[in-house]
Order: sequence, then structure tokens, then C-alpha cells
Amino acid sequence: MKLDDLKQAFPKADEALKARMARTLSGLSEGSKSAPQPRLRLLIAVAITLLFVASAFAISSFYSIRNQINPKFADKVIDIGDSFENQWLSLSINDALTDGRRLFLAMNLHHKKGADEVFVYPRITATSQGRPLDVDLEYGFDLMDGVWLPEKGQNDAGPGNHSADFMIMEDQVAGAQDDITWTLTFHILKPNWPVLEDIESTYGPAAHRTLGHEAYMKLFQDAYNNKTILITSGDNLSEYESVIPVFPGFSQEESYLMPVWERLVRGGAFDEISRFSRSFKTLVSEQRAAQEQVQKLPAFDLKVKEVRLSFLYMIARFDLIIHDKHYLNGFDKLEFDAWVDGKKLPLSNRSSYFTDEEAGALSYLCEYHTEDVKTLPDEIRFVPLRIQFDPAHPYKNQVLRAEPDEANAFILPVQ
Repeated sequence: MKLDDLKQAFPKADEALKARMARTLSGLSEGSKSAPQPRLRLLIAVAITLLFVASAFAISSFYSIRNQINPKFADKVIDIGDSFENQWLSLSINDALTDGRRLFLAMNLHHKKGADEVFVYPRITATSQGRPLDVDLEYGFDLMDGVWLPEKGQNDAGPGNHSADFMIMEDQVAGAQDDITWTLTFHILKPNWPVLEDIESTYGPAAHRTLGHEAYMKLFQDAYNNKTILITSGDNLSEYESVIPVFPGFSQEESYLMPVWERLVRGGAFDEISRFSRSFKTLVSEQRAAQEQVQKLPAFDLKVKEVRLSFLYMIARFDLIIHDKHYLNGFDKLEFDAWVDGKKLPLSNRSSYFTDEEAGALSYLCEYHTEDVKTLPDEIRFVPLRIQFDPAHPYKNQVLRAEPDEANAFILPVQ
């Protein structure tokens, strides 16, 4: 076997690993001057196989955010390379992609062989210039809702592989203008009571929607009263945690706003046996924004509360007063298409709702993908889009017609 063959078999191997392969082959060759006997051939094959298996595991056990993002952003990925281990687990925070507002993060979290079963509950915070930021989880609930070690349920990304997507919200708290320090705190909980899987939600009546909500939730209430931990979907504690009663000395609101890990501990089902934190820094990339302003248009007045874009996303937040009372007649929803250099930006999350329907006051929030924008633009063109859903399929939001409204389009400069 030649080294070139091995490099082709393991294209992700780094130079150090390739060197180990070369040394192994060289050592095996030098140790055998005569033609190898059948037993020696077998030993050579076993040695090489063991090396490759170990190498393949090392490669596959490193989970990168590059697996999740557009390949064009590979050069913008930040290598973090922070690791930690204790008697229950090993953790590596591998890499991230961020534009200063959104953070995509990848890590590996593994159970230590022979260690007790634990439930690990992560929390994330961020600060900039010593000031706390408002961080919201966009994706990655399988991780941030807590992870059992050893893992329960199915991990679609592979055992120990985890990623999450966070956004710094700026509607209530100002965003970052400088470096951001992100801190992940991991609470390690040990169950005090037997842990059982809720079969009803997986195979029974609840899975087929033939069990009423109250009857279903009673399963979790009974489990808690009987000092049993009942999990759903193989690993989830959301339903179980929701039935934990209000704690003495706390209001109902205070109890329900308490972090999940703390509710589980105060409720007696778990003990917190350890916690640790890991921090890393990221920079703020180039961003452009529109100034707050009011656009007076034929059908409505529109207040620009926020329009900000980076190489990853654009967010638009508008408040409207619709003074044409017939403007949405026959339509169910109002959205805004965004155009840059003659191309429409793909929409991501969006919402619109009336804050005062009688007065025609409507609030609009939307995120747009900017991955295909080559350079950040100087202006953005917004075109209202009135949407009617098919009444033959209520609640499915199947679009029957969508009409762009060029008469109320407008352009916003960004800088």
C-alpha cells in the first residue's frame, strides 16, 4: 500500500496525521527486509487498519460548523478549539461563524465511559464592552434544551455532534459595536428519581392525537407526584418540567421564568452536581443600516424602526399605519419583498400582526438571506406583497395569490 492511496482514502487528514501514516508504513517496511510471510502480512494489515480506524474516528468526532453553512463562507469560520473535561464528560467547542449579530456554533459533547448518567443543561450569555447583550436561540433546541449523557433518543448530526444558532436581539437592548465575549455555562444535573420514557407520545394514543391534552399532561403530573422522571421523544423534559408546581416564596410568574435547570433542581427531581463555563471572543463584521425615518406612501405611512444587513442576513422592522381601509380587502397577510441590485432576497423568518386593527396599525418583522449578495449595497428597494391564502385549506397557509404593489414601493439608503 502506498502513502498516496492513504491520502486519497482520508482526504481530511491533516499533515500530522499524514506523517503518522508515513512513519507507520516506513517502520513496517524497514522491519521486514525479506518477503513478508502470511502471518506478517496479517499483522501489517491489522496495524494499518487500527491506525486508520483511530484516525477516522478522530476526524469524524470533530464536528465543524462548516458542515452546516454555505461553503462560500468557509474562510470566515473562526476556529475556537477550546476543550474541557471532567469525570462525567468531555467537551470541545470547535468553531463558529458570526457577523456580529448572529452566531453559528459547533461543538462535541461526549459521555465519559463508566461515568454516572447526567443531564447537561447549557446556557449562553454575551457581553460587549462590559455590557450585557440580549441573546436569543434561533436553532439548536436539541442542545440548548438539555442533553442526556449517555445520549438518549436520536442525534441526526451523529453521536456527540451539536450545533446551535443564536441571534443578538436589538429591539430592547442595543447591539454590539465592538468585540463580543460569548460565555457558555454548562449545568450538570444528576437524576434523583427513576427515568422513564413516555411511551404514549411515541407509540400510544398521544402520538395519534387520540389522547386529549389534559389527559396527556396528567401522565407527567402523576409521574412527578410519584417521584418519577418522564421524558418525551426519547430525551426531552419540556412537558415534565412544565408540571413542576410553584415554589414556596415565589410567585407563579417567578417560578415559570426560572431557568429550566433550576426548576428541575428545586423540584427535587435532580441535583446540580457541577457546573463550568467556557468563553470565547468574536469580532463584529461590516454591517450597513438605514436611518430611522417615516415613509409616507399612498396606502400607508411606514416607520422604519430597523433595517440592518451583513454578509449573512438582513433584518427589517417596520411599523405601519394603513390609512387606505380597503388596502387589504380580500387579502390575509402583508409582507415586503426586498431587492438588491435587481435581485430579490430570499425571505427567512417573518411575522406581521395588527397592534390596533381598527386604527390600521400593523407591525412587521422579517429576516432575509443575503448570502448571494456579492458586496453590501448602498440601497435596498422594498415592495409590499399582499397575500391571500386558499380558503379551501384553512390553517395550512397555502398561497392562492400574491400581488406585488409597486405603487407603494420605496427605496432605503443604507450606510
